[in-house]
Amino acid sequence: MVPSLPLPSPLSSPPVEREGRREYEPLLGNAGAARRWATRVAIEWGQPDMAPTVALVAGELAANAVLHGCSRQRPFGVRVVLHGAALRVEVSDGRADRLPFRRPAGPQETFGRGLLLVEAVADRWGVTVDAGGKTVWAEVDVPPEDPAGRAVEWTGAAARG
Repeated sequence: MVPSLPLPSPLSSPPVEREGRREYEPLLGNAGAARRWATRVAIEWGQPDMAPTVALVAGELAANAVLHGCSRQRPFGVRVVLHGAALRVEVSDGRADRLPFRRPAGPQETFGRGLLLVEAVADRWGVTVDAGGKTVWAEVDVPPEDPAGRAVEWTGAAARG
């Protein structure tokens, strides 16, 4: 039995403030390239404290796309979006027939912890399926700023860890 997946989180509200997209060939080394790009985006958008979380999420979702979701002839896409009070990382591939699921991983297993890690650091995650395949996404709440422009303490997943 496949565990149920989180429901999609629509971007219809609040509006998208910033957006970046990249496509990568389905090679495992490109999971690292996607991770580095998404990290750089978070920093360039003024969210350096979120960069480690964005790096982990982008790297895990991209690796899952390469290992489990891509055909060898079709690239996977990475999209980073800042909307409202959240930063969202999306990884899309053409395999709607292969949905992600959390699975228990034994202590000696090399694989099987990616979605558990994403779930631990993201405030929300889920999958959206459409005619072109699927998009696995994760959102991390952006910490609010005080009037002086400094981030203040908040209770999002990144602050818990």
